[in-house]
Amino acid sequence: MKDGTITNITCPIVLKDYNSSMNYVDNFDRIKSDYAIDRKSKKWWMRLFLHFLDCSVTNACNMHKEIEMEQFYNKDFRREVCENLLVPKIVSVAANFASVSQSSIATQIKSNKPYIDQSIRHESSKHQAIHSSSRRCAVCSSKKNPVRTVWMCSVCKVPLCLRAGKNCFKRYRKN
Repeated sequence: MKDGTITNITCPIVLKDYNSSMNYVDNFDRIKSDYAIDRKSKKWWMRLFLHFLDCSVTNACNMHKEIEMEQFYNKDFRREVCENLLVPKIVSVAANFASVSQSSIATQIKSNKPYIDQSIRHESSKHQAIHSSSRRCAVCSSKKNPVRTVWMCSVCKVPLCLRAGKNCFKRYRKN
C-alpha cells in the first residue's frame, strides 16, 4: 500500500511448483552461459546450430560428472572435447608436412621477417613479380615504419615493393 503497510499474499501453487522443479533448468542455463559459443550471424540456422551444439556439450559435461569419471570443470571439459576433435586433423597435417622434403619448403621465418634460402633466391629467372593482397614489404617495412605493397615474388612468395624510385624486388634478389 501507499501508506507503507505490508499485506501478506499467499503464493500460488503454480509458482511453488515452478520454483521447486526449475532447479535443473536454471543450473543448465548457468553452466551453458559460462562459456557459450554463440556468435552473431545473418543466417538464422547458424545461431540455432551453435545453441544446440552448446546444449549438447553442456549435457555431455553433466553426464560425464554423473558417471564419476575424471572430474573436469566446464571449461576444461570443453577444451578436452576440442582437443580430441582436432588432434586427428593436426596429426594428419603434421604427417603430410613431414612427408614433404625440406628442400621444397622455400619460406622460413627468421626474426619476424621472411627468410628464403640463398640457393632458391638466386636460383634462376623464374622469380617474377605478381599481384597479391596488400602486405608489408619484407625489405623496407618495420614496426615503426610499416610499408605496404601489393607485389610479391612468384617463387619466394615474399611481399616486395616495386614502384618508381623504390625497387625492393631488385634489392632482395641481389642480397
